Amino acid sequence: MKINISGRMSLLLSAVFLIVPVIIYAVWLWAIEQGNDHNERVEIFQQSFPSFLQGRFTTTYLSIVLLAGSVYFSIEAVKYTKGIPKALSFFVLIVGGLLLFLNVFSLM
Repeated sequence: MKINISGRMSLLLSAVFLIVPVIIYAVWLWAIEQGNDHNERVEIFQQSFPSFLQGRFTTTYLSIVLLAGSVYFSIEAVKYTKGIPKALSFFVLIVGGLLLFLNVFSLM
């Protein structure tokens, strides 16, 4: 099914989809600073989220889905934009792709 949306709307959607995984990753970095050992850091990280997101891989799965959407919409935005929006689309594509690979390989 082909979704027909403009390039700027695709860029906006890709950026919105990228925000949540970046925040999750920032919370993990904050938890690393707070805890003394790995178990304490994981506990701090999980307590930072609501109970339905405190599963072992729940935030990772959520991040993978959102990052896949971000990559898709940024590819669509690259096709239909020019100039600065196209450069921003490439930036979102690169950051989203790198975080997507990081999350996929963290499951192994």
